[in-house]
Amino acid sequence: MKTQQPTMSPLDVVVLLKIISMGNQPWNQKPLAEALFMSQSEISKSFARSRYAGLLDISGKKVRKLAFMEFLQYGIAYVFPQQPGAVVRGIPTAHSAAPLNEFIQSRSSGHREKALFADIALSRSIHRWLMPCKMTQNCTNCSHSLMHLG
Repeated sequence: MKTQQPTMSPLDVVVLLKIISMGNQPWNQKPLAEALFMSQSEISKSFARSRYAGLLDISGKKVRKLAFMEFLQYGIAYVFPQQPGAVVRGIPTAHSAAPLNEFIQSRSSGHREKALFADIALSRSIHRWLMPCKMTQNCTNCSHSLMHLG
């Protein structure tokens, strides 16, 4: 019988981000599961997958922030790839459907540029959250990921 290799889940990223957001506070699986509206068994499976991937230490209590940052920056697109499908005719949903389509207009010009700037801002804020600058207390322009790690 073959043993199955653990495969990362998108929820694993959410669990790790929640642990990091708690800072140095002690935590247990049950309150973490309740905070994320997940079952305790799913949290336990997530820890096993993250330990296997090297994103948690052996004890399972501490996130390896540098490895996690590298995973977010370089690996997530390969673990959770996106393949655009064929253009098909669908039904209007969300703000494209009546009655909201009369009140909400989407802008087609500049959308791609705004999305790019939003992605850059999000990646910088995640970086500051995961890797606070050790050189200065109030580093506001820390876009380079490894220079300030000391």
